[in-house]
Amino acid sequence: MAAQPKRIGTPELAKAAMVSIRAWQGGERGELACPICRQNGLQIVDKSAQPHTAWFILTCPSCELDEALAIVSSAHSSDHD
Repeated sequence: MAAQPKRIGTPELAKAAMVSIRAWQGGERGELACPICRQNGLQIVDKSAQPHTAWFILTCPSCELDEALAIVSSAHSSDHD
């Protein structure tokens, strides 16, 4: 029987994924840790196409994570009180 695909299914895993995404956005490319297995080698691809949502594909060769993560941008804040 095939193993279940790895998923980012808890708030803790989503937070760990965001840490890796932010590091990747900051220019780090070589040693990103997988949010599931914590092994280095996480690959991130930005598939964003819309201005209000960022889409990232996260894959890990160690644990076979293959997940799309959508991050909705916060609403525009105004200077009105």
